[in-house]
Amino acid sequence: MAIIFDAIRAVVAQTRSGDRNRVLIVEDNTDLARMIGLLLRHCGFDVKLAHDGRVVLAVARAFRPHFILLDIALPGLDGCHVAELLRADHDLDDVVIIALTAYAPEAVADRCIRGAFNFHLTKPASLEDLLALMMPRR
Repeated sequence: MAIIFDAIRAVVAQTRSGDRNRVLIVEDNTDLARMIGLLLRHCGFDVKLAHDGRVVLAVARAFRPHFILLDIALPGLDGCHVAELLRADHDLDDVVIIALTAYAPEAVADRCIRGAFNFHLTKPASLEDLLALMMPRR
């Protein structure tokens, strides 16, 4: 396992520029959120977790993430509504919001994916696919 993490860290170190490393994971499945967080921490990311849609805006304002991995089916407020609130906050204009959900893109309302999210990944998403969205394009 350590060899895998070392290889991932090497790729991340070579391709990521600047300090765009803060990730907010919004997932009501706490085990899944912790697992993703652990993997991203091993890749050099600074990670914060939230498990309820009602707290995301406050956490995002305080943490200032560069990326938000946002589940759609959340308690409190669903991920689509949360993404719209995040997009309405001008202090969070440049955050990259990635829908990480069990819903296939065609099952989610157009306004949700096209209007508020930058990307969509269907669970279970691979770490490789996730990192590809979080790395700068050359």
